[in-house]
Amino acid sequence: WEAQDKVFLITGGASGLGAEYVKIFLQLGAKSVAVLDIAEAASKTFVASLNEKFPGKAVFIKCDVSKEDVIKTAFQQVLDENKQIDVIINNAGVVNDSLDQWRTASEVNWQGVVSFTLKGMEHMRKDKGGTGGTIINISSI
Repeated sequence: WEAQDKVFLITGGASGLGAEYVKIFLQLGAKSVAVLDIAEAASKTFVASLNEKFPGKAVFIKCDVSKEDVIKTAFQQVLDENKQIDVIINNAGVVNDSLDQWRTASEVNWQGVVSFTLKGMEHMRKDKGGTGGTIINISSI
């Protein structure tokens, strides 16, 4: 498996492990990495620094993975800019064990992952004209 010339979509890609994945895949020759994150200011700063070293290869797309309409728009934006997505890394996640926040944690940690996975599978399916691909789901729960 090679990262060279692949288009990546990474949720939660602006900090922590997500940011490390972004940097590593750019170093390995990724064609493009879409950094999807909810933290707009930090993400823009991160992507700007990446594009100094890897010009035009990183793009930030603001995405709240708990909202289906936002997921759909972000996924389509990556496709519009690249015509394909080769690798999806579902990395966004929240840890919140308070009783009043369980629904948000479920929407981000489960529903967001499932939504991106299903969209990726549909796009990548060889029997539907796709070229195949890889979907990696990261979880800390």
